[in-house]
Amino acid sequence: MLTAQADDFCTLAKGNGLALLEGTDVPRGCCLKVISDQLSLLVNLTGIIDIDQEIQRLSKEKERLGPAIDTYRRKIDAPGYESKVPEAVRATNAEKLASLEAELEATVQAIQSFELMR
Repeated sequence: MLTAQADDFCTLAKGNGLALLEGTDVPRGCCLKVISDQLSLLVNLTGIIDIDQEIQRLSKEKERLGPAIDTYRRKIDAPGYESKVPEAVRATNAEKLASLEAELEATVQAIQSFELMR
């Protein structure tokens, strides 16, 4: 779906190309923006951005995700959770926890990527 709209994305972002990368490491000089646990956006920003500022922004995002993950873990680990909480709610909580954990992992990887750009 994204590749079908590549020209539109390039126009809006004032970019010169769009490429789909699956299962690869983040190329050197690229910024990683986590959209969701299933989609991340990489933008080549070599010489364009303040790396320290991006690391600071991502660190704040990491700090935001930690308490949210802890909240879901406490809910799931609570005594009687399996018997008292309806199956649909348990499934939703498990999905949300998995999504937050994946987002945290991607954010940590983005910080590491920026550290390598210094």
